[in-house]
Amino acid sequence: MFELRDRHLGIVGLVLCGGLLYTLKNKSFQAKAFPIALLLILMVLCLLLIFRKGHEEKYDFSGISQVLIYGGLFVLYVWLMPYIGFILSTTGFLAAFLILQKYPMKQRWILLFSLIIALVLWLLFAKGFGVRLPEILF
Repeated sequence: MFELRDRHLGIVGLVLCGGLLYTLKNKSFQAKAFPIALLLILMVLCLLLIFRKGHEEKYDFSGISQVLIYGGLFVLYVWLMPYIGFILSTTGFLAAFLILQKYPMKQRWILLFSLIIALVLWLLFAKGFGVRLPEILF
């Protein structure tokens, strides 16, 4: 149905990053420093996609069911986070995503991997950056 190649994805990514950078022009330095750094990194990665030599991969978006499943999973993740906290919701989301992707790993290792990633992210943002993340309500 709809097919994208690496080069096309890179161009779309550059345009989106440029638009997002434009929206940050009137913000204070403190508010825009981190998003600008991330957008610049993403723009470099998009440029690598555009100018990469070698084979081009095709991405087929003909199956809307997969998009709906992953979109629903993300909505469920965002909805559950205030109730069960960042660590549990992130662990569940990552584990469900990897299982749905049929990642070649046993499910108990997927759960452990997801928990470690959630804990590292929590430590980085809550302790390192001082960002308050949702906690369990009970």
